[in-house]
Amino acid sequence: MTEKRTDPYRNLLVAAINKLIEEKCISLDLEGINQLEEKGHIFLELFEHNSVILWSNRGYGELLISVWWKYDHSKHPQINLEGNYRETFSLPEPLAKKNHYRKFVGVVASCWLERQNGKHMQGKNREHITVDYSRKGELEFLKELPTQKPNGYEISGLFYL
Repeated sequence: MTEKRTDPYRNLLVAAINKLIEEKCISLDLEGINQLEEKGHIFLELFEHNSVILWSNRGYGELLISVWWKYDHSKHPQINLEGNYRETFSLPEPLAKKNHYRKFVGVVASCWLERQNGKHMQGKNREHITVDYSRKGELEFLKELPTQKPNGYEISGLFYL
């Protein structure tokens, strides 16, 4: 009998959340955290590719986690612009128009991480995983990546409105 594989986008997000925990960017423990300050982004490697992971506290113990995988900062068309046109990594997806994404990012995906009513990624399989963009061929590559084990949280759970 074959083991059912984790959804490839959820697997990517598990790797991203594990990195955020490892780098002490986020905590699964709500006690002692100033939740208003819990927002940011970090540049690092995921599965040997440059990436950006973003997190934002949305209240009620939930974090919105986004990953921009295979991200090439130098090719982002809005990285050197001024004012509101400059990329500030404050949204779950890049500020550029989607028709430019293929030039600088392979996958843009987001999920909700619950920490107040249990520690888990919300939803199951592809449910409640937002894939804003996936460059042609990237899904097949994601399917070949090793399955990630969540570090202190469950890979799926209830979705809260």
